[in-house]
Amino acid sequence: MVFDVSVGPWKNPFSERGKDAYQTVPGDLLVLVDGKPESISDLRRVGRTWALSSVKSNEDDSTSLTIKVKASKPIEFQEGMFAVFLMNITTQKRIWNSLHIHRNLNIIKEVLYSHSALKENCNICSFGYDSILSQRYDQHLLVNLNESQRAAIMVVLCKTQCCHGSSVEQIRGPPGTGKTMTVSVLLFILSQMNNRTLACAPTNVAIVQLASRLLCLVRESFHITMASGDYFCPVGDVVLFGTKERLNVSTNIEEIFLEHRVKRLVECLGPVTGWKHCIRSMIDMLENCVSEYYIFVENELLKKKQQEVKSFIEFMRDRFNCCALPLRRCIITFCTHISKSFIGEYDFHNIISLLDNLSSLESLLFQENVVSEDLQDLFTSEPMQDDRFSISFVRTMSLSVLTTLQQSLDELTLPSFLNKYAITQFCFERASVIFCTTSSSHKLHAVSMEPLDILVIDEAAQLKEAESIIPLQLPGMKHAILIGDEHQLPVVVNSNVCIESGFGRSLFDRLSSLGHSKHLLNVQYRMHPSISVFPNRMLKNGNYGGDQMDFVYIDEVQDLSMRQISLFKYISQNVEEGFIFAGDTAQTIARGIDFRFQEIRYLFYKEFLSTRSNGKREKSLLSEISQLKQNFRTHAGVLDLAQSVIDILYCYFVHSVDNLEPETRLISGEAPVLLESGNNENAIVTIFGGSESSGEVVGFGAEQVILVRDERAKIEICEYIGKQALVLTILECKGLEFHDVLLYNFFGTSPLKDQWRVIYAYMKKYDWLDEKLPQSFPTFTEARRGVLCSELKQLYVAITRTRKRLWICENKEGLSKPMFDYWKMRGLVQTKKLDDSVAQAMRVVIRSGGSAFFYEMATMCFERAGDTIWEKLAKASGLRAFADQMRGTNHEAFKSYVREAARIFESIGKLESAASSYCDLREYERAGKIYLSKCGKIDATAECFTLSGCYSDAAEAYAKGDMFSKCLPVCIKGKLFDKGMQYIEYWKEHVNVRSKEMLKIGQEFLENGALDYHQHKDPKSMMKFVRAFCSMKSKRVFLRSLGRFYDLLSLEEELGHFLEAAELARSLGDVIKEADLLEKAGQFREAAVLVLGFGDCHGKQSMHQSWMIYLSDYLMMVRKCKKEEIDWILLTLMKPICFKLYITRCVRKELHTWNMQFDRN
Repeated sequence: MVFDVSVGPWKNPFSERGKDAYQTVPGDLLVLVDGKPESISDLRRVGRTWALSSVKSNEDDSTSLTIKVKASKPIEFQEGMFAVFLMNITTQKRIWNSLHIHRNLNIIKEVLYSHSALKENCNICSFGYDSILSQRYDQHLLVNLNESQRAAIMVVLCKTQCCHGSSVEQIRGPPGTGKTMTVSVLLFILSQMNNRTLACAPTNVAIVQLASRLLCLVRESFHITMASGDYFCPVGDVVLFGTKERLNVSTNIEEIFLEHRVKRLVECLGPVTGWKHCIRSMIDMLENCVSEYYIFVENELLKKKQQEVKSFIEFMRDRFNCCALPLRRCIITFCTHISKSFIGEYDFHNIISLLDNLSSLESLLFQENVVSEDLQDLFTSEPMQDDRFSISFVRTMSLSVLTTLQQSLDELTLPSFLNKYAITQFCFERASVIFCTTSSSHKLHAVSMEPLDILVIDEAAQLKEAESIIPLQLPGMKHAILIGDEHQLPVVVNSNVCIESGFGRSLFDRLSSLGHSKHLLNVQYRMHPSISVFPNRMLKNGNYGGDQMDFVYIDEVQDLSMRQISLFKYISQNVEEGFIFAGDTAQTIARGIDFRFQEIRYLFYKEFLSTRSNGKREKSLLSEISQLKQNFRTHAGVLDLAQSVIDILYCYFVHSVDNLEPETRLISGEAPVLLESGNNENAIVTIFGGSESSGEVVGFGAEQVILVRDERAKIEICEYIGKQALVLTILECKGLEFHDVLLYNFFGTSPLKDQWRVIYAYMKKYDWLDEKLPQSFPTFTEARRGVLCSELKQLYVAITRTRKRLWICENKEGLSKPMFDYWKMRGLVQTKKLDDSVAQAMRVVIRSGGSAFFYEMATMCFERAGDTIWEKLAKASGLRAFADQMRGTNHEAFKSYVREAARIFESIGKLESAASSYCDLREYERAGKIYLSKCGKIDATAECFTLSGCYSDAAEAYAKGDMFSKCLPVCIKGKLFDKGMQYIEYWKEHVNVRSKEMLKIGQEFLENGALDYHQHKDPKSMMKFVRAFCSMKSKRVFLRSLGRFYDLLSLEEELGHFLEAAELARSLGDVIKEADLLEKAGQFREAAVLVLGFGDCHGKQSMHQSWMIYLSDYLMMVRKCKKEEIDWILLTLMKPICFKLYITRCVRKELHTWNMQFDRN
């Protein structure tokens, strides 16, 4: 039964396959159950519904949540069911199928033949070492192998050349004996001898490692670099196939991975991107470029209506780039992924010649002195026979090679780009070495291709015998080579039944049990001989040993104890000339170590020579001590100071240091500097400003260091300077060298304290004690011997770490004064007061030296390593560092460095650095576009657009990031009031919580918008913004401040604030408007009185018709009054007025009606 199953997220996504989260793949065995089982007993409960099922396919490869499964029995699916992963049975199914196909049994019969040892040599074949050596392959490959590796390869090669029978060879290699290297060399030689080989391993990791090693050999032998810098390696003879995710295919082996190769070949064979189109385009360009240019010029003139168009040289360069780049890419792909033997030696050389010609043509076309008219003549004339470096000649040669290649490649039988299956078949057919796991090799049974001859199985001892049947039965397979070590961990088998039946046994074990001969790799490269003794004795029967060491060189020997040095006698037996000890006993600062080379010499005589078999010691074997006198690290100033310390050691500690001649030097230099702090301020704070300094912070570079005594001093100083400088203890820096060294507070942290005054005794001994110096001091005693000796040696190590500059700085003058006085009396140092000017000078020196060294050395290292990306990154970073030094002093140089750095950053994808550089150049719009499209940094994008004046883009960026507080100020600055209003309306609709800050910013924006429209005399737009104000009070204050009273009156009326509007109308003297507003407010009596009063006033002046209108309005208001209000109005106000004024007939009639009503009431 097959079901389509949708599952939720896996509760435990990590399986035994590794650290990657589990995803279902075909072959997975699942248990579908109606509850979450904790153990196997849960499945046996009464009423429990479950079924075994295997995954057939994934419907959704990205999530693996929709799968097609085949269940062992019908099952009714319901909510709450669980799927439990058990194992993947793909390999087991393939083993089962292989056991039943019975195809090619030649090798299997050879293995099962009980007297196979008698048939290991063929009596018919005459192949021997001489015939193998005469074969065409790179014999230099065997030079780097040891004798056992060479012997194993030669025997195997002889056996594989036999065509009269099948053979199985074993190479046994314990850990560290170079199995992988041996197998990779063997595969490479088999490929060169035109054998078709299948290389297998039980795991993906093992097969990838083997493929990588072979690929390295191929690249070393066939790596081709063109004049243009293009490089490729023809690897079409090698193919690796399998699942990309499980193989973990990296860029290092991507070129041989089958899926990648098919993809690239589809491009190379396609109609638009393929080799045919690219060659035709280049031929057409070289033949018809002049005529095409005339057509281009004519079209441009008609289209643009102008006289300025591209010159011929500009046109040619553009056309060349359009044609050459795709052609190069396609040709290199063709040569990389298609077997060189299939292309043919002649065509392959033509391809290389074409690439060289294209590079030459490109360099000639892009020269600065090329003239368009001359170039047209060269493209239309025949080349001179003696001028092989002209554009005309290179063009003709390129056309010739292109035409030849077009014809030759067209004759090749290449698959169609539309048929990926045919391309896959083609890759298998043309490969001489195929890599895959043993389980994946079952796919080769379905591939129609020339049979494979040889099977090589690496890590064969970790492969189940049944699984090895899969590749052994491939059609045409004649010889098998098994490489492994049966003493390593065997294959894991979980089933007890399978373990008892021997299912986990390997073919390697079976052959060993049958007495089959093995070729042993017996030289150990990985382990120390002392370590390899146990596994060799217990597991290997003593048949292999460690690598033979002829010479031993021990550097920095002063850091080793005598007992440690004595262990070297076990490394090499070449006592006469095999040992070289190098070091400086003046640098023995490690605790518990204090000796001279004389003592090492005695130890060598006593310990090393005593192990000789004859038991005799020969005095003639005692070697001489040679001194290296020439110093290449530093200059005379530093060496003289170091020698002054050695002189004290020679005087007091003759048995703790070798008495050698002073070093000589090639260059002179300035004396070391004693920095004296005169204001009791911490010297480090003066130099660096502290870790929290708000001023200019300049740290040490990669070639500068601050040396301190111990970890406590290191922690203390790091609290002041943070990460501005590299701080090392004297013990940590031994063996290192730096451009500049600051030795800080060495004497202040010394355990000798004021006992350093013993130096005055040494000075007195040599008449260096001046009268101004202390005359009372302690004398040297043996009790202080050890501490003083150690202190002087540490001081010597610290001084000799520098190549150029040495600064010595102390916080407390008292403890360092004896040594400082000693150096001053001998004229070995210069003294400077540590003030701001000296600190600033030190910063400049440190900054320039550190930046230059770091980036220049990094660039050189990456260039030598062939890592283009990191090389460019180091170069661009160096340009930025140089630019920062030029900031404020040389503006043009600063811009030039930054612009080049930005270009490099952008080319390698370091887009944030590129954008930052463009900001420094004030090209804010360009920086903003990079931040927006490539980095997704909204805030930085908007800031750049703001600085560039692109306020609309900045506002959109802030709005996209919901940055309300930044968006509206930008809209104000760019006068984007309509756009800002849209944002406000959107936020009001979608933002539920509005802070006071948001309301304040919004109000400020609306006021600015309203004010701007007021200034532009656009009251309609102004009132649109005013209406959006956050409060009525703010609207009133704003409109009153601008004198927009009538607008305020309209707004009050619009909002229904009739009394406030009436009051405003009164202040404006608009009685009628006031009365109208009072009427709307329901104040009819007040409104009637206003109208009547207004009519009385105006009626005395003129008896025109307008009064009648007012009176009519008045009467309409009276109708709305209450009864008592009407009585009062008619009796008190209306009748007297009517007698005084001229009243029209309609009014009299209206009054009569009212009086009648009044009388009745």
